Amino acid sequence: ALRWSVVNLAVEYLSRKLGADRIMRVRYEDFASDPAAVMQQIGSFLELDLSRTGVSLEAGAPLDPEHQVAGNRLRMSAAITLQKDESWRTRMPVGQQLSFERLGGWMLKRYGYL
Repeated sequence: ALRWSVVNLAVEYLSRKLGADRIMRVRYEDFASDPAAVMQQIGSFLELDLSRTGVSLEAGAPLDPEHQVAGNRLRMSAAITLQKDESWRTRMPVGQQLSFERLGGWMLKRYGYL
């Protein structure tokens, strides 16, 4: 919760410095649920045609891990397949959920998790 909050606070700070017209926030859950639509949105934002990538992801094609700003366990995978996973909502013990909400609740609400 602390790491998530610190990283997202840094992103909030950078977003304010850059201005709303220069940032785009994409939730993984939305990306995994509808990769073609999200790639279309990203492509429009960047003025790029990412439709083939979106169609490929929609069909279940894996991604090859490359550079990630904040590394995680996926960086060691041979391939990454998008899949929506909401199990964190039930696996996290209630006490930890409450602590997480106290620490970063305003961001959870802002990002649509509460």
